[in-house]
Amino acid sequence: MTTTTRAARPASPARVAGRAAASGVLAVTAAVGACPDQRPDRVERTVLGVATGHRDTSTVEEVLDDLIAAAGPPPGAVLCTHLVRFTDLRPEEIAAGEGPQVAVSLDVPGPAGAATAAAVAAAFDRTVLQVLLLADDAVTVSTTDAPSAARLAVTEALTRTGGRAVLFPGSTRLPGRVTVAEVLDRTAIDTIRGVGGVTVAGADTIWTRNFLRPVYAHGQLVLEVQAAAGGVLVGFEDPAPTACCAAHSPRRPAGPHLRRRVSD
Repeated sequence: MTTTTRAARPASPARVAGRAAASGVLAVTAAVGACPDQRPDRVERTVLGVATGHRDTSTVEEVLDDLIAAAGPPPGAVLCTHLVRFTDLRPEEIAAGEGPQVAVSLDVPGPAGAATAAAVAAAFDRTVLQVLLLADDAVTVSTTDAPSAARLAVTEALTRTGGRAVLFPGSTRLPGRVTVAEVLDRTAIDTIRGVGGVTVAGADTIWTRNFLRPVYAHGQLVLEVQAAAGGVLVGFEDPAPTACCAAHSPRRPAGPHLRRRVSD
């Protein structure tokens, strides 16, 4: 396995502030409160989280596609799905019939208007958890009883320790075939990692299939790729997984016919 990572880019003030605030997100989101100063010019990032209630990523992505087409996300938005397990839920939620599901986070620079939150809530018929990261690192949440799934989505988005990106800066501007170096240069993806013994170099061609789903890990947006016919690379996740794979995991649906043997 090899990994290709773009050169570090200078962090913007908004990203620096976001990382500083994110270190205390678990404590802050558990103690929901109000901030007296919510002026839009002081907001660095806004993160929305929603417990969708759906148990497979394909259903959630269909709703998100309609939402994006109808409203269009703000520039710089990152839209992620998050796998929520039984262990992530409160006992009372499990008793009420809640189970494993796919939650959603929307991370945007600056303030997200009420219309954005309302659109996300309406799309899934759920309450949106909204967190604002202000210039002084204060955090405020818009609801006092957010579902555990929404909290998990927000926490992973803020800390960038989890989440499967459906939409991210540059994702809609890639052609069908593009080099590894161009993906790193044109998008928010930080690292492209080969799996199954695949080596990755900047000049290698990626066939995007209009479906790249990188995952946040340790603060970086990482795209895993594998070899495909014709000497190109494709994302590890298949855009048309089998039903059983789609229902159980957003990260492991790829078919074995696209794998390169280690001995090749």
